[in-house]
Amino acid sequence: GSVLSPEVLDVSDACICWPPPGFVPIELCHARMPWTIAPNCRQYQPSPDTEVFVWRVKINLQTCATERIHPVRLSSKYIDCSRVGNPFCIVFTLDIPGIVAGDQFEVLVSNLTGADGPGQDLRLFHCFQAFALDDEKLVAVAQEWSNGMLKRHLW
Repeated sequence: GSVLSPEVLDVSDACICWPPPGFVPIELCHARMPWTIAPNCRQYQPSPDTEVFVWRVKINLQTCATERIHPVRLSSKYIDCSRVGNPFCIVFTLDIPGIVAGDQFEVLVSNLTGADGPGQDLRLFHCFQAFALDDEKLVAVAQEWSNGMLKRHLW
């Protein structure tokens, strides 16, 4: 295992992604939803060896210690470096039957080229939690948006 330092946890300038790192409302997610990572192109560029790995993890929130439980297979993965849109975007889906409250994942984007040279990694941690939402309309809109993200023509 490893310990999550503030530097590892603060990825606000490093990338934009869905689901976002940190605590994620399970109500906004679906097992087959595409996960996206758009690394900040001013900090990271892909290399021929750039790869994406995902693990189920156990995070001790008191000590910030992490333990990798087992790797998660990806059912699809695209690393887009085209000149259209964001110059570097990663889209993938997990090959799992579902995401439930309490699930925790580590996503590792490895072998990036950054300011310190090649071989840099970007690590993201996701903790899915149930949020008690009493607003039925908000939940309905969130579910509709989440279902809309499953349309293949968007990706």
